[in-house]
Amino acid sequence: MLHTDLRTRLYALIGALIAMLVAGGAVTIWHSYRARSAMSDFAGFGMESFLLGYELEKSLLNQKGVVSYFLLSGDTEWLDNLDAHRNEFEQRLKTAREKADAESLAILSKIAVLYGEYDAERQRIIAMYQEGRIEEGAALHSDARNKFEDIRSLCNEYSGAANEKTTRMWNERAREAGRLAGLSAAGALFSILICIALAFVIITRVLDPIRRIAEKVPPERLKEDSQDEVAALDYGVDKLLDRIGHASVELERSRELLQLSEKMAVVGKLAAEVAHSIRNPMTSIKMRLFSLARGANLDDARQEDLEVIAEEMRRLDNIVINFLEFSRPPQLRKQRIALSDVLDTTLILLEKRFEHDRIMIRVNRKDPLPQIEADPELLKEMLVNLMVNACEAMPDGGHILIVEETADDEELGRVARVAVSDDGPGIPERLLESISEPFFTTKETGTGLGLSIATRIINEHGGRLDVLSVEGEGAAFIVSIPIKEDIS
Repeated sequence: MLHTDLRTRLYALIGALIAMLVAGGAVTIWHSYRARSAMSDFAGFGMESFLLGYELEKSLLNQKGVVSYFLLSGDTEWLDNLDAHRNEFEQRLKTAREKADAESLAILSKIAVLYGEYDAERQRIIAMYQEGRIEEGAALHSDARNKFEDIRSLCNEYSGAANEKTTRMWNERAREAGRLAGLSAAGALFSILICIALAFVIITRVLDPIRRIAEKVPPERLKEDSQDEVAALDYGVDKLLDRIGHASVELERSRELLQLSEKMAVVGKLAAEVAHSIRNPMTSIKMRLFSLARGANLDDARQEDLEVIAEEMRRLDNIVINFLEFSRPPQLRKQRIALSDVLDTTLILLEKRFEHDRIMIRVNRKDPLPQIEADPELLKEMLVNLMVNACEAMPDGGHILIVEETADDEELGRVARVAVSDDGPGIPERLLESISEPFFTTKETGTGLGLSIATRIINEHGGRLDVLSVEGEGAAFIVSIPIKEDIS
């Protein structure tokens, strides 16, 4: 058995309904034209023929008795009137013959022949009366009256034929109207059946499923103005789309976390190998430095260099430790510190690096930043990463501007803020969202962990790292760390 889908059935029913409406309209228009044509025929032929027959008979009756009146009075004016009425009759007869059909034309032909004979006899009668042959003229006059009555009868027959034809035309149009009425009634009945079928399909295949779905929407989730199933379904679909949107966002986050977890697994495996390769040589170097510092007689400048080397070795050791623990949250060793002090220490550590890379440092500080609770080693590591990145962005030298300030942040509240800006090539806009991802780097020898570590350190302190960059004009990394109210 052939099954059609809902769309096909709806299209078929709607198409049938439209076809019926078009057909009904076409038939109505056709019948209107037919009715107008019938009225035109009735007015143009029936009524005109009937009126011509009446006028023809009237012209004939106007000629009756004229000869008798002439005989009695001898006044020739009666003969002049007879000529006028005869011309009128002949003109009416000519007009009627021009517009007559075959049936009427036969009657008019008989009238024309008989009237010709009648008129000839009448002219002879008039001549006899004028010659004084009264008795002979009177005898012929009696026969002429009989022909006059025959002509009058034919005129009545012509009018009757016109009236009969008009009646036939009217009856025919009445029958057509009856057939059209029956056809219209059948079409209306068929249209009603199509509408019933269409309503049945819509109710059972569209509205009922919508109602069943709408019934599954909890009443408390319906809008106050939801008065029908469609509104409830619309609201339910909107909510479903919202949940799908939230689910898509959560799925994207889960995917990102999964990718990050995979990278963390790689980092953990790599960290174990790096630890065995680096920490032992670093331990030996630190021991040698300690021994050298105790035994050598160094001047103040050399002693300061040695202390810087020792401090850098400790920083390297912290880097290795952070690298090993990158796959798990760092253990913060918070204490009360001033971010300005951490910044000064970082600048001293990187002083030689700045000189080597021909970097000019300028610090814009009105007042030292207030104390915060933070891990100074991790903050120093974060600042080192930001400044080293700025140096590497300017291989031919340049300027680094560091601005300290306190500010009110909409999300974090009162914050201590440090902005590190360079005048390097800047960061392309398409890369801004990826620069803090682990292992993402544009450097040939980079690991892609510097900004990731810095971002994670700031996040662990409840702060935020913002990046502003215009390609070709440099970049700015803005560190914002909350200031607790009980910390002065």
